[in-house]
Amino acid sequence: MKKMTVIIKREENGMFLAVPNHSYNVGLYGYGKTADAAIDDLKKVCEEARSYCPELPTDLSFEVRYEIPGFLQEYSKLFSLAGLEKITGIHQKQLGHYLNGNTQPRPQTTRRIAESFDRFRRRLNKVEFA
Repeated sequence: MKKMTVIIKREENGMFLAVPNHSYNVGLYGYGKTADAAIDDLKKVCEEARSYCPELPTDLSFEVRYEIPGFLQEYSKLFSLAGLEKITGIHQKQLGHYLNGNTQPRPQTTRRIAESFDRFRRRLNKVEFA
């Protein structure tokens, strides 16, 4: 199975854009109201593009990565900004700026957010229910 890295970006209009990193001679993008919808759209685009680009593998899998605004937009429906502040240690007002696209986080802040969610994920993986 051929893996393709896909970056999820949030557009100014609130829509999500799935941008794959590839070297094929064809434009591939997915677009949708959610990150999942953008990935689904990208899958359809890849299927259609095979007629123009036969070297495009049929057994593609996507490794999804988020830009911070896209991640916050997608997951702010599940976590409040106060909850995200507790997970990341970054003030919710600043997270709101990233969420709305007013400012972009510095690389150090992006790493901090990624590391915070990695710790949170590992913590959740230890949870068991009786």
